Amino acid sequence: MLRGIALCAALLALAGCGGSEITSAPTGTPASSEVAHETRLGGLVQVVAYPHGDVRICESGFSDLMLRLGPPRPPDCRDGLRAIGMNVSGLTNDGTKSRERWGTRYLVGVYRDGVFRVLSQRRDAPPTREPVFLAKTPCPAPAGGWRPVASDLDMEKAIAAYRHQHRGEVTSLARFHDGVLVLTSTRPARTRALLGRQWPGAICVVRARYSHAVIRRVQNRMLKLLFGEWHGKSDPAKYGWITGAGGTGESERGQPTTGIELLIVTPQLRAILRRQPPGLVEVDATLKPVRAGDVATRSVPHPVDYRHAQVAEIRAARASNAETFGIFPARPGTTPCVIPSLAPESLVGSRPFLGRCRTSVAYPVTHGRFAEAFVTLRESWGARHWSAWTLIVQWPSDKVVATQRSGQTAPQTRYVAR
Repeated sequence: MLRGIALCAALLALAGCGGSEITSAPTGTPASSEVAHETRLGGLVQVVAYPHGDVRICESGFSDLMLRLGPPRPPDCRDGLRAIGMNVSGLTNDGTKSRERWGTRYLVGVYRDGVFRVLSQRRDAPPTREPVFLAKTPCPAPAGGWRPVASDLDMEKAIAAYRHQHRGEVTSLARFHDGVLVLTSTRPARTRALLGRQWPGAICVVRARYSHAVIRRVQNRMLKLLFGEWHGKSDPAKYGWITGAGGTGESERGQPTTGIELLIVTPQLRAILRRQPPGLVEVDATLKPVRAGDVATRSVPHPVDYRHAQVAEIRAARASNAETFGIFPARPGTTPCVIPSLAPESLVGSRPFLGRCRTSVAYPVTHGRFAEAFVTLRESWGARHWSAWTLIVQWPSDKVVATQRSGQTAPQTRYVAR
């Protein structure tokens, strides 16, 4: 999520991980009977093997991103999550004289007593069928159906004026996948009467579950966890190596959320989260629960090799606007990235932002003449900002036929009228 170096083509190297062979953990991993009752976690992580057999897992953080722009060096992972039972023979020192070896791997294992016990590993993350973000408008469809407005300056001015006049009433605003603008309000009847009637079929108003005061209070709690790590006031391992917190987003019901990004959910962090208002904190852990049904074998049947098709569809989506979408991973996954800003250099915030870029592909059931893939490119930066594009790609022609934007205005497009 988070400012200041020039955009570099070398960042695209962060997206790929090489082959995809699967390797079982070597001798020394716990017996299956010992882990059968434990939740299995999986994720694509940075791994560093140190001399004398110590293996550590850490996020591909922003310090590592900076290192990739200079001479090859091992990521600083000495304080990361300890791993046992991993086959490190495929890791390299990237042509340096370093005694450490490193690389990214998709690991599946169990977390116990502060140690990650690896059960299996592979070079690539398995393709997953991710749902379309903000897929369905939470309001009942009006008579005549939804009639979204792609861009309406009068609507934006009216909403801004309403929020100014009725401060704190509208707690979130997001454009859903179908183009409908969804507002959460503490006074939904009034909001619906003053705004919804002006643009029938274009605005959905739902009752806010929490007030601005509650949302800010929880955001501050998450930020305290994050800042505590930044300033060395707490043990990073205690709360799962937090990398981002305090941002704002929306749930599939249109309700505001605040996020926390981390490597793994620890018992200590879980205890804190249980004390927060239900549904308000959105946890994005790199190592998350996995099941056999989570992988793409349950996806809509694909006419060609699934992984090859995903790469082609993502390539088509990125090529449709290379200047904007070139920073996103070329394969499904999340990576640190540099988000350019088109602001004039004289303006504050004109420098690029260090952030996180995520690429995902979904195959919803469609009824048109051609099958479609939904490629979602989502970027987040700072402590409170995100933006996303969902591009509909027809296959097998790999032609982009529609683009839907959601979230906040992206830095790449915010100042296009310079």
